[in-house]
Amino acid sequence: MLEKFFSAKVNCQGQKNKSKKRTAKLLVVIVLLAVFLLIPQVKAATLDVGLSYAAQTGLNTQDIRITIATIIRVFLGFLGVTAIVIIIYGGYTWMTAAGNPEKIERAKKILINAAIGLLIILLAFAITQFILGQLLNALYGGGGPGTPGWGDGGGALGNGIIESHYPPRNATGIPRNTSIVVTFKEPMDVASIVNDNGTPNNLTDDFIQTNTTDNTYNVQIYPTPKTNETKNPVPANKVRVYYTTDLRTFVFKPVDLLGNPDTNTSYTVNLSTNIAKFDGKPAFGNYGPYYWKFEVSTIVDLTPPKVVSVIPFKDQTYPRNIIIQINFNEAINPLTLRGLVEIQGGGTLGQLKIDADGKIITFNYINVKTNDVPEKFVAGEFLYSNMYQTVEFVTNDLCGKNSCGGNVYCLPANKTITVLAKAAELVDTGKPTAKFPFTGIVDMADNSLDGDKSGTAEGPPSDNYVWNFSTNDKIDIIPPKIDLKTPEQGAEASPADSFEITFDKLMMSSTLKGGSNYGDGLEYITLDQSKALEIDKNISGWGYWITNQNLPQEIPTKTKAIINHAILGDYLPYAIKVNSGVKDIYQNCYQPCAGPSCDRVDTSTPGVYEAGAWVPNTNCFPSCDLDPTSTCGQ
Repeated sequence: MLEKFFSAKVNCQGQKNKSKKRTAKLLVVIVLLAVFLLIPQVKAATLDVGLSYAAQTGLNTQDIRITIATIIRVFLGFLGVTAIVIIIYGGYTWMTAAGNPEKIERAKKILINAAIGLLIILLAFAITQFILGQLLNALYGGGGPGTPGWGDGGGALGNGIIESHYPPRNATGIPRNTSIVVTFKEPMDVASIVNDNGTPNNLTDDFIQTNTTDNTYNVQIYPTPKTNETKNPVPANKVRVYYTTDLRTFVFKPVDLLGNPDTNTSYTVNLSTNIAKFDGKPAFGNYGPYYWKFEVSTIVDLTPPKVVSVIPFKDQTYPRNIIIQINFNEAINPLTLRGLVEIQGGGTLGQLKIDADGKIITFNYINVKTNDVPEKFVAGEFLYSNMYQTVEFVTNDLCGKNSCGGNVYCLPANKTITVLAKAAELVDTGKPTAKFPFTGIVDMADNSLDGDKSGTAEGPPSDNYVWNFSTNDKIDIIPPKIDLKTPEQGAEASPADSFEITFDKLMMSSTLKGGSNYGDGLEYITLDQSKALEIDKNISGWGYWITNQNLPQEIPTKTKAIINHAILGDYLPYAIKVNSGVKDIYQNCYQPCAGPSCDRVDTSTPGVYEAGAWVPNTNCFPSCDLDPTSTCGQ
């Protein structure tokens, strides 16, 4: 009897030992899973914020569902870490119980409850991850923003061949009747983008070019995500194409409205590797294709654009090397902004566009003239920038050099200057839609300019925008400096944050652009990714684009440049460099570089400045010099 008792006791103790071992193994597995699954996600989740923002305003417009899901994910991650700590505490309690039945029982309860809680947390985390992934897929068309390569906002935008495009990356609220615009840094091979149907002088039958080798379109526009059934839901012969005379900007206008009137629709624009430069070389080199996404709303835009500010200010007097600048409240069709103005016998205004008879087609969307000779127009060039919201006029009258040795051009001295921005003729009275070919300024939805800001488009002359200012015989020769910059040197930033640089003067908007390779030998504002790409060798670059604002809004005296970009890689080093291609409103280049901790030294010669003894990229940021071993300006 006693033997049976001791045998049963031994068996019971064996079962307990086996139970302890199984419990220990289970706890080890759970803890390892939690460590590998939860802790990295906490790290990632704390950084994965701000999935998109309005590039043209710099304001964050992240979908609230994504924000909530991300917060929940972070919270669950911390709960998981807490559960791991409790499990470790329970194990410690058991190991130090020294055979005390009460402590062992207490330790068991701690471990069991913690294990159950951790399993619940893991399940909740998995559900949250699934929901967040579905939201990201709906917003971005598969996989979320992640770390992009060339095809998803890489080096082709900013440092590569593309200067800008409209709509911006991940933009929302885009009207159904929008145009889609791409601006390249170099002249392009038109035949690789446009099918003119054998009638080069007839712009109304130009559509997207089709690649005959695989029967695909070189520019594809489709709802996201694309499926085999909807490979090209916007057929090439349903998208008209127009381009500027410098062969750099192409406007794609769908014949039918995008999206639908009931729900928002995500769209993707894909630029094929078959697109070529003017010299026939591939536009994207060994990379590509380049594509981006945006969301089309349920709205048809019937609101005309307005002028929000102009430089020079009305009825004021300025040095004669000032640039004329017009800023609009929305993106404007670049076909109605860019033009070369040449004086030809008797004072006609002409843009380099040729009609079927070889004659210059008159361009007079924007006129600049002096009041003493109203029949003649000032010769020069109109340039658009700031994501198509700004147009500037530079004359042909060479009047000096800036500190970089670049040309400075002037308006007529001691004159009253009149600027006229024309509204376009309307298709129907009472509707804002302009006739094509356009005869004045229109927005991306073909709405004519509301020059008198009445809220309705009335066409010319009622909606023409006119103002006057005066020039003296002086020339401003003071280079700009940087007042503020965000982030500071060496600071940490979110992968989604935009970066800002505020100058101490009003700036020439058309020089606040990304990178180089514009054919002028100059470099502008660079988001330097070289160190990051050395670390992450699987990526070919992150896309970025530049917008700007004049500050303050009432009577602006400064300009803020905003560097917008795709979601950057986590824990990687980047730099922002402002180079000598950047100019102020008087065409003075950013050199010698100057800003916080970067002194500029006046010399005895008026208009000549020297850089102080500082090394760029070390104790000064941003710099105008890409060489980290040199001294800027020397």
